[in-house]
Amino acid sequence: MSITLKEFQAMLRGSEAVPDVSATATRHEPTAALFTQSDLEATFAAELFIRHADLIPQMQREYRFSGRKWRLDFAWPVLAGIEVKVAVETHGIGDRSGGAGRHLRPAGFIEDRRKMNSAAVLGWIVLECTRPQIDDGSIFDQLVQALKLRGWNQK
Repeated sequence: MSITLKEFQAMLRGSEAVPDVSATATRHEPTAALFTQSDLEATFAAELFIRHADLIPQMQREYRFSGRKWRLDFAWPVLAGIEVKVAVETHGIGDRSGGAGRHLRPAGFIEDRRKMNSAAVLGWIVLECTRPQIDDGSIFDQLVQALKLRGWNQK
């Protein structure tokens, strides 16, 4: 299946029907879960598509780890047959009404620390980012550095 960047961005924002990729999906290809996300996650995925489309097929969305309820926004547990355990978590600063977002409220902040500590103990490199890191591209440079640190060789 081939789509344009504009079609991909529209799907990420939920304004277009999600294509049925289940028949052709393999373990590391995107599925409908790729298209269910916050605006910030959609922006990250669209920018990733623009900058490093080769990473999209291996990405897993909402990857459950540790046998718990915790999920990683974007994860690369295995890349090109190599266990890399690299993930990206996106964090919005606040909600649309100007109030504190879940990540900034005391209970959410504490739970995020538990989640990140659990990921670290299990060997994950988790990069955390906000919109400015997506906009300036620095998160993508750091993602590539983390993947290379874990043995991925960019082609």
